[in-house]
Amino acid sequence: RTRRLSMWTGGSTLASLGSEEAARSCIAELDKLLHKAEAIGLKNVDVLGAERARLRMRREVEAWAALEAPELKTTLDMVTLDKVLARARGLALPRWGTLEKLEERSEKLHEQMPVQQALREALAQDDA
Repeated sequence: RTRRLSMWTGGSTLASLGSEEAARSCIAELDKLLHKAEAIGLKNVDVLGAERARLRMRREVEAWAALEAPELKTTLDMVTLDKVLARARGLALPRWGTLEKLEERSEKLHEQMPVQQALREALAQDDA
């Protein structure tokens, strides 16, 4: 049985490389090497593995950039926050400061949601 190129069985490449900058640098190097391989028509198991690793690194860097977005740190939209966190968890991104802080924020928002809903309902009844 063959696996799709996008499937990944290893851990986080971002954690292995240590930083987003290191991952971006590695992606740039892989881009150069894969371009050369394509230019000469080389398509073997090593090239496919490199393409797979590059795709995984790109996805992790994109997910990390979404975690670092300034608007996410102040959002009250739990759905947006939960989507970004689910993607980060799905990619097994490292639990560095940003991810931990956003998970705490999400938990607090989920705790506050019933209170917010009750306040809205009370204000709506006062207006009526």
